[in-house]
Amino acid sequence: IDQDVVYASPATVYRVLSNADVMRKWNRGKTSKGTGFEQPMRPHEHWHIDIANVRIKGIHYFLITIR
Repeated sequence: IDQDVVYASPATVYRVLSNADVMRKWNRGKTSKGTGFEQPMRPHEHWHIDIANVRIKGIHYFLITIR
């Protein structure tokens, strides 16, 4: 810009580099995201734990659920 040689907006630079697939920080492998969840075939084959911080009357509690 300072020397009036060439100028490209940040959005244009991002679009060009993204289309050339050079914006990745590392080489990502294929993931199974979006392929669905395989249901367990028998009891206790899959467990799920949730932990939450709950405040009741000014006192903080941990709520832990196991399914």
